[in-house]
Amino acid sequence: MAERVDQELQRLIYNDHVRKDVARALRGKSCTVLLVGVAGAGKSSLVNSLLLRQVCATGTSAKSITKTVQRTPVEMDLDGHGTCILNVIDSPGYIGLTKEDEQTKKQLQAIGSFDVLLCCFDCQASGSRYPTGEHLNTLRWLKTIFKEDLLRSKCIIVLTKGNKVEVQQAAPALSSQSELQDDAAQSQNTLPVSVDALYKDFIQQQKEVFEEEGLEKFVDLPIYMAGLVTFREDHKPKEATPIDGSEAWFDELWNGCIDRAGRESSLGIMLFHFSQKISHEAPWFKPPRPNENTLVTLLSLFGYSVAFSAVGAAVLPVAVAASPFVAGVYGIKRLHAYIKARHSKKRLERSQR
Repeated sequence: MAERVDQELQRLIYNDHVRKDVARALRGKSCTVLLVGVAGAGKSSLVNSLLLRQVCATGTSAKSITKTVQRTPVEMDLDGHGTCILNVIDSPGYIGLTKEDEQTKKQLQAIGSFDVLLCCFDCQASGSRYPTGEHLNTLRWLKTIFKEDLLRSKCIIVLTKGNKVEVQQAAPALSSQSELQDDAAQSQNTLPVSVDALYKDFIQQQKEVFEEEGLEKFVDLPIYMAGLVTFREDHKPKEATPIDGSEAWFDELWNGCIDRAGRESSLGIMLFHFSQKISHEAPWFKPPRPNENTLVTLLSLFGYSVAFSAVGAAVLPVAVAASPFVAGVYGIKRLHAYIKARHSKKRLERSQR
């Protein structure tokens, strides 16, 4: 029952009228997603999967298909109210301080800024270990290109090809040379046999190894495992390859991208709006739900001029009322529907006790 009420609450918050106003507010805006990582990690395939369309060229080779930094503008239709642009910047895979890496570095420095950075590592190729020396060197290389604060606030670690990981044979997350030569030590350090346990180990290893290697400022970077979306011959999405029997990685990564862009920013709202649209093409995808702060941002985008923070303090949840904002007649109507739904939910919860 509670889930049905939540769905109704979402419908009231993000209804047709709200979507039209969001479309008008987002018209002409742009958001930039940058892809970096080691060569052959599947960066291009990852963004094609997330957007459910063939945006970047892909291949089956372990070498990087992308030879230079490429910017691909993806137009997002705004329900007949114009378009906004999602800029996808794909880059050649990091090899290891080669001339190609120096050329890529100069091209990335010219970009300046971005809204989300997806740093991709091949989970299968690394033997289900994270972080390895290659991963650490890639992050050190990125530190020479972008400011630390920008990386800390916008970067997401994505372990690609998670659907191909055989956790029963997974090696230790990070081992010394002596341990690698010692079969007995290696067998004792074998990772647990579930993807969930493997993922938790990745988080712990990131914290410990980053602190040891002088990357302590990045210990809290979010980590996600990702599979792939397969396409039919007509280029329509077919299915999301499951990880440990579940397609939840798709939902989690989309939520992570919106959080990194800023769930309460216009760019986060743009990704939120796009996620709602592509959910119609992906039956496995449960798009992010708008929360109270999202509602505040949605209304503030419209530029209404009637202040009602005093009324809000009396009827809205404390979290919303604590942030007075400007809204108009249409905003008040939507807030009324929102408050009504909240009261209905509380009545149902009381009746179930």
